[in-house]
Amino acid sequence: MIIMKFGGSSVANSAAMEKVVGIIRQYAGKPLLVVLSACSGVTDKLLEMIRTASAGNLEDSLGLIDWIRDLHVNICKNSISNRKLLDKAIVEIDSIIFYLNNLAEAISLLKEYTVRNLDSSAACGELLATKVFAYLCSEKKIDAEFCDARQIIPTDSNFTSAAVDFDSLKSNCVLFVMPLLNQSKVVITQGFIGSDYEGRTTTLGRGGSDYTAALLGWALSADEIQIWTDVDGVLTSDPRFVSNVCTVPEMTFEEIKILSFFGAKVLHPDTIKPAIDANIPIKVLNTFNPKNRGTLIQNVIGNTRNPFSSIIIKQNCHVVTSEYIDNSSSDPKYDDLVKLFGKLKSKVLFSEIIAGRMEFNLEALPGFDDVAFGDIITDLNCSVKVYNIICISGLFSGDSKIRNKFSGLFEVLGLYSNYIIKTRILENAVLLTVSQEQSMELLYKLHDKLFAGK
Repeated sequence: MIIMKFGGSSVANSAAMEKVVGIIRQYAGKPLLVVLSACSGVTDKLLEMIRTASAGNLEDSLGLIDWIRDLHVNICKNSISNRKLLDKAIVEIDSIIFYLNNLAEAISLLKEYTVRNLDSSAACGELLATKVFAYLCSEKKIDAEFCDARQIIPTDSNFTSAAVDFDSLKSNCVLFVMPLLNQSKVVITQGFIGSDYEGRTTTLGRGGSDYTAALLGWALSADEIQIWTDVDGVLTSDPRFVSNVCTVPEMTFEEIKILSFFGAKVLHPDTIKPAIDANIPIKVLNTFNPKNRGTLIQNVIGNTRNPFSSIIIKQNCHVVTSEYIDNSSSDPKYDDLVKLFGKLKSKVLFSEIIAGRMEFNLEALPGFDDVAFGDIITDLNCSVKVYNIICISGLFSGDSKIRNKFSGLFEVLGLYSNYIIKTRILENAVLLTVSQEQSMELLYKLHDKLFAGK
């Protein structure tokens, strides 16, 4: 049995949705559960609608709802030729739009909103996408069944970031989902949403659609989870910085964790944890290039692969050096500094003791003020420098020939030794602290050396 999750770009318009239908057809006869995100941009519009209404601007709020309606109605009109199906689909759309209009008017009147309002509004994006897609499947003669995730995924009442009741989830899947799958139906449901024990709509937080796929894969003991996006799997580097990137054929979950931690736009490890725990392999695939093999992610892979998997750069990292303190929460000085960094909109990536002094490597978060940060750090008698960090993920442990495999890496590093402040070799990554002036050139050179011909 396969779980297939399609992101917002994969259902952005009628052409994209029809590509998804084509992909599903290739799995005809197999138990298949399809998880959809909202159409690209819709969740942001829904949240903007709530904020706009609360500011008393009802006209603009209703205009955003009209935009959302037009998007989904146009998808139906472009893809559904059967008049009866088209009319039914539009009725379903208008039922959700009617709810949104009433919600906007109420919030505009009160000039305030709750987190419950945010969830009930945001969930409409996934509900609209799956309603439309279910009718498109009927148009294309696919035996599909719409399934409301709110009836399957029970959560607490922590709106916008609800926690899932795993035991009840498993029971619900056995009772409501398995019978449909056993009838060889394609089950279509929503990512991102659930409901609390009072039946109120909740959401699982951003990235929740990937999480939904992993949850359902775990609950149904799936053979495989497929995450369909608009790129050819996990890439060897960020294509914004490196032009000749290629797809990594297979990776471990540990490599995904390290890449995500250093800012790569890959699957967030927290969202796929249920799959990791259940040892369910995950494939990252491209809706718009389905013939590409994508990237297979699992706990253990063979040793024939290039030991390096991907290289990324995190820019503008601040390295703060203080007097010696114990790097544990038992030392109040350490804890106080970490809290201070948080208040200054920065996050500790890692810390270590160097020559009797504590060194913090920090990531600047949104809202970070470089000048204010520098002033406060100076007042604390700490020094601060700004570097870039290059992270090279891979599988290095337990390899007796590691130096041979690393020869290309060391060759390039030797050419840039004057610009490399520090090199750390971990079990699943090489971390390079690099001066800003040569870091991009080093990134290109390393990528060419490590991934040439991959």
